[in-house]
Amino acid sequence: MVTQAKRRFSCAAAFGLLALCALPAAAVPISIDTSALANTAAHFTLNLLDGDGAPNNTARIFNLQTDGQLQGTTCAVGCTDVPAFTLDDTLGLGEFIQEPVLGTYLSFELIFTNLVDASGAGPDLVIGNLLDGNGFSLLSTELNDFNGPVPYADALFVANSGNGRVIGARGITTVPEPGVLALVVTGVAALAARRAHRTPQ
Repeated sequence: MVTQAKRRFSCAAAFGLLALCALPAAAVPISIDTSALANTAAHFTLNLLDGDGAPNNTARIFNLQTDGQLQGTTCAVGCTDVPAFTLDDTLGLGEFIQEPVLGTYLSFELIFTNLVDASGAGPDLVIGNLLDGNGFSLLSTELNDFNGPVPYADALFVANSGNGRVIGARGITTVPEPGVLALVVTGVAALAARRAHRTPQ
């Protein structure tokens, strides 16, 4: 009876693991502390830069919020605004620009695909920056890569299509995707069930 229950649990855990693998990417909430720049007019840019030479990835930004003011939005190059702002790398670049007057925070949710063409030089990157009116960074984040296939400087965050990770600079909060956390929990539960099954009674 106990062995049958263990088998059912192991099968359910394995089925849950397979179901989680099939889920689409979940949104990554990103929050930027802009309290040191309150009341500053800025340009928040989000760029999808093609690193592998193939038109294969997209990035979507939605729920953009601040306690300052959101103003003009530019969604022109490799960007559409239906249903959310969606960038693609068909032209080698997708660019979204929002011109807020900053408050104490700027937050949004990001979904990006992570497909890689192995024949390319490197992965596609989604890079966020906070710039002044002249195109210079308002924050010295030291999140730089000057020598990579897709160079960048003073990024707020970088989302990498090669490994699906989002790296945030200091003061930038990124939260792991719920699907990843659920996958880890399910994997640990399956390993525990397997170990319990092998433990002599």
